[in-house]
Formats: sequence, structure tokens, C-alpha cells
Amino acid sequence: MTNEQLIKKMKEDMKMRNFSKYTYDSYLGKTKDIMRYYGEKKLEEVTIEELRRFLLKYLKEVDRL
Repeated sequence: MTNEQLIKKMKEDMKMRNFSKYTYDSYLGKTKDIMRYYGEKKLEEVTIEELRRFLLKYLKEVDRL
């Protein structure tokens, strides 16, 4: 599945589950941040360890604010 297909499916699933606009925007935004961080790599190929490193980096940035 391409990243674009994954985003489309994610949007559909969140709408079906009636997520709030805030949750929808938050999940979609963070997913897009991860996609930008890993460039051309498919999200399905991002390992748990890579995702963990991204999240730690994000938390350190948020902690500085």
C-alpha cells in the first residue's frame, strides 16, 4: 500500500469511527509528520525502532516549548 493509499484508508476509518475533528486532525497531522521525516520510505516499512526514535525526537522538541 502506498503512503497516499494509507492516508486515504486512515481518513475513511477515522470518519467511520466518528473521531472528533481534533483527534482526526491530530492523528492525520502526526502521520504526515512521520511521512515527511522518512521521506520516500513507505510507512509500512518503518520499523518499530524507527518510529520510537521519531517519537522520542518529537517529545524532546515538545518538551523544549
